Amino acid sequence: MAYLNNIQLRILSEFLDSPSRPENTMTLHELRGFLWSLASTPADIDEEEWLPFVFDGEDPNFMDSHEEENISTLMMGLWDEQFTRIEDDDSELVGSDYQWHDAPDQRWPLTAWCTGLLKAHYWQEDSWKTLLEETEPVETEDGIFDIVEEVETTLNVASLFADTDGAIEDAEDAPADLLASLPEIAGQLPWIMMNYAECGCLLGDMLEEENQEPYRREQPKIGRNDICFCGSGKKYKNCCINAANDE
Repeated sequence: MAYLNNIQLRILSEFLDSPSRPENTMTLHELRGFLWSLASTPADIDEEEWLPFVFDGEDPNFMDSHEEENISTLMMGLWDEQFTRIEDDDSELVGSDYQWHDAPDQRWPLTAWCTGLLKAHYWQEDSWKTLLEETEPVETEDGIFDIVEEVETTLNVASLFADTDGAIEDAEDAPADLLASLPEIAGQLPWIMMNYAECGCLLGDMLEEENQEPYRREQPKIGRNDICFCGSGKKYKNCCINAANDE
């Protein structure tokens, strides 16, 4: 699918930033991170569930039905885009909007993106936690792969960029070293978030396997010497057993 173009993104951004929206409405960058996390979540989520979160559960104050349809279409397009990006290994975090900057007013898109991801993850925390508790580290060609550790790392890194100043203040050892490492960590974010999405995909496969119905026979098991179920009066071994074996 084609990604939203610059004009569509500008329309959506201006709508979300309008003073007519509820006070805690997400920005476009926050919405992107929010939808990335939801697209990575193991459980299926319908748009009716997440759309209210964009406006903090309040009335979006659409001007009319035409605006509501237009904005809803754009948000759904962004939602579908995140699934496509994950499938194509095409992280939006490689874009110039999400590069590290020392000045908070220049790195705010990155801050907003990570804030949105955290909001969605902790909203869906139960679905993650239940499946993570069932996993164990596995040995691969590249070493030990631990989904629990990978997801925790993602959340820690997202928290770091969602509140950088707070993280530096809370750093017990060498806050200056932490600050100096942030540009390098930010450069790894596209890979970290793709890895997060892969973890969600693996957990989703586990959930799908758990939800599969066990196989049940359409007919009760029949012994070779039982009367055949077709009503012929013959024993099963002398009647329909050959047809059953052919199937």
